[in-house]
Amino acid sequence: MKKIKLVLAGLCVAAMLFVSVPPASAGGVLETVDVTGFPSTFPPFLDGKLIGIKWDPRCMPVRYTLKDANLSFIPGGVPTVVGEINAAMASWNSIPTSFVELNLDSVSSAPPTPGDFGAFDLVNEIHFNAVTGGFLGVSPSISLIADTTFTLTTDLDGDSVPDTFDPAVVGRNDCHDVDGDGDIEFPIGFYEAGTIIDNDTLYPPPTGATAAPGVNWGASVIPPTVDLQAVIVHEFGHSHGLSHSWINQQSDADGTGATMFPFIDVGDPASQLAQRSLALDDVAWSSLCYPEGSAASGPGALQPGDVAFDDVFGVITGEVTHGGQGLPLAGGHVTAFDEDSDSGDSDSDSGDSDSGSDSDSDFLPEPTIVGGFTGTTQVGVFVFNGFPSDIGAGFFLVGPQTFHILDGKYRIPVPKGKYELFVEALDGNPAGAGNISISAILGNIFGQLDFNEEFFEKGDGDSDSGKVKRLKVKVKAGETVAGIDHTTSVDVNIDSFGALTNVGFTGSPPNRIYAVQVPAGDVTSLLGPGDTLRVKAGAFFTFVADASVVPVFTQAALTSGTVSGSSASIDLADPIARTNGFVGQDQDFAPLFFKDPEKIGEKVLDRIDDGEDIFLVLELPSTFAGFSGLPPLIGLSNVPPITGRSFISDDGGATFTQVTTFNFMFRLITQVF
Repeated sequence: MKKIKLVLAGLCVAAMLFVSVPPASAGGVLETVDVTGFPSTFPPFLDGKLIGIKWDPRCMPVRYTLKDANLSFIPGGVPTVVGEINAAMASWNSIPTSFVELNLDSVSSAPPTPGDFGAFDLVNEIHFNAVTGGFLGVSPSISLIADTTFTLTTDLDGDSVPDTFDPAVVGRNDCHDVDGDGDIEFPIGFYEAGTIIDNDTLYPPPTGATAAPGVNWGASVIPPTVDLQAVIVHEFGHSHGLSHSWINQQSDADGTGATMFPFIDVGDPASQLAQRSLALDDVAWSSLCYPEGSAASGPGALQPGDVAFDDVFGVITGEVTHGGQGLPLAGGHVTAFDEDSDSGDSDSDSGDSDSGSDSDSDFLPEPTIVGGFTGTTQVGVFVFNGFPSDIGAGFFLVGPQTFHILDGKYRIPVPKGKYELFVEALDGNPAGAGNISISAILGNIFGQLDFNEEFFEKGDGDSDSGKVKRLKVKVKAGETVAGIDHTTSVDVNIDSFGALTNVGFTGSPPNRIYAVQVPAGDVTSLLGPGDTLRVKAGAFFTFVADASVVPVFTQAALTSGTVSGSSASIDLADPIARTNGFVGQDQDFAPLFFKDPEKIGEKVLDRIDDGEDIFLVLELPSTFAGFSGLPPLIGLSNVPPITGRSFISDDGGATFTQVTTFNFMFRLITQVF
C-alpha cells in the first residue's frame, strides 16, 4: 500500500558565505537564492532570485568520506554499505552525456558526533546515524548566494584558516585537500552563485536517538527490507544539485517513476529495484547541469566513452501563464513525451500520430518522458551573522516587500524527437508542493495551483467545431526550441467531493463498476442565453497499491441515466464517449480527454433534454496485477456532506447501488463560451 511509502527528501542549504535556506527546486535542479546585483528593498533582507545549484567543474570528482564506526545494524556491515554506495555513484558517473563524477574516497572508523550531521566543515560526508526528520535520507548542501571571487585569504568555514590555494603554486586546479588537514581547499578564482561547496548525505539507523523506527536497511528489494542502493542513488542525485522529479509513472505499461521522484514504495520489490536505475528524466537533467563537450579542457571536455550533450539532447523552453490570473505561473510542471512513447495519460480520441524520431544513442533509458517546473521567483533572505566569513542562519521572506513571480519560464532537456506537452499543477497529487519547489509553495500561497492537467494546443483550435489539436514540437539534437508558451484554461469543474480521506476499495471484485452522477441542473445552471457548453474531460482520481503497476481499468465512460431512490439505471450500451483500457494515474486525477469538447457538450445537453442526468463511469479490470494483488483504487472522500451521487455495480451494470459512506472523486471538466 502507498501508506508505506517513505519520503526521500533533498535539502538545499545555501550560503553566501553563508545562509541556510529551505528545500527548493526548479526545472530539475535544487535552488538557492542569488542576490547578485539585486537592491535591498526591505532591509535587512537581501533581495534575490531563485537559481539552480551545482558543483563547479573544478570540484570534479566530488570526494566523499563514509564516517561511521559501527554499521552492524545493516546486514554485511561496512563492506555491504561501501558496495551499495559505489554502485549508486556509478549510476550517475556512467551517464555518457554528463561529466558529474562522485567518488567514495575514504571510510573513517571514527564515530560521528551530532555536530557532523550536515555540518559545514568542507568535508563531504556520508552518515548512517543521522537525524533525518523521519525521512529515509537527506542531502544538505552549502552553496554560494552571490557571485564570488575566492582569494588566498578567503576563509569559507570561519575557522580563521584560508580554504583556498593558488593552482600555479600547487600545480593542480581542482578542489582537494591541499594541506592534509582533512577538509577541501578550493582553487582561487571566480565562482558563480549557486556553486555547491559542501554536501553531506545522511541516513537514519533503525533504533536509537536518531532512528527512523521500522527502517530495515539491506541490499535487497524484498519487503520489509529498505533497499540501500535505491535510497542512496536518489540522495546522490540531490548531492549534485538535482531536485525531486514529478515523473512517477513513465508509460501506459510502466508504473515506475524517475529515481528522483520523492517517494519509494518499500512494499513493492519491482518498485525498489527500478529505483536503482536512472530514468530518462534523471539522465537528462544531470546531463543538462553537467554537459559533456561543453569545454575544451577539464571535466567538461570529451574523453573516450563520452558523448557530447549537444549530439544527443535538445532543449524545449517556454513560459506558462495562469489563465485565471493573467500572471506568470509559479508551481506548474510541464511534461514532454515523444509521441511514439506512451505518456501514461489516456485520451478517448488522440487524433493522428506522426512518427517520432528514434535516438541513435543506445544508452538512453526508455520511455522518452522528461519534465520541468515553471516559474522564477524573487524572495528576500535574512542574514543573521553577516558575511562573508561567518556562517549565518537565514530564512526567506515571502511578502509584498520582496516576493515577485518574475516569470513562468520552464526548460526541458530532451533527446531528438517529436513531442507533445502537458502541464499540471504541483497541487499535492502525486506529491506536495513542499516536496518539489519553493516556487510551487509560493504559487500555492497566491492561489495558482488550481488548474486542471491539460495539453498544450496548436493555436486556439478550430473555432467552428471546437476541436482540440495538440501541439507537436520537433526537437533536433543541439537545438533549443524556444517560445513554446501556454496559458492555462479557465475551466468549470462539476464535482461533489471534499478532500481525499481514503483510497479503495481494497476488497473490490473484478469488473466492479464505479459511477458518479452529475445532476442535469449542475450542468444547465452554468449556461446563460446564447452560451455554448464545452465538455473538455472527465477526471478520475485513481491510485494503485504497488508503485510499479499502472492502474489500468476496463473502461472509462461519459454517459447518462436516471436515479430512483437508492439505485440508478445507467446507459452503458450507448455512452456519450468511452475509452477501453483506460489508463489511470497513481495518486492523481487521470483525465479522459475529449477531442471535440463542443460536440460532446451538445450530446450532454441532448441527454439532459431527454430527462436524464449525466454519469461518469469507471470499470475495474478482470485481473489485478502487482505484488499486493489488490485492485486499482479510486479516491474517496468522507468529508460532509455525503451527497449520495456515488454508485457501485457488481453485476455488469444491470443494477447500481447508492454509496452513502463516501463521495467518489470523479469530476466533469467543462468550459462555457
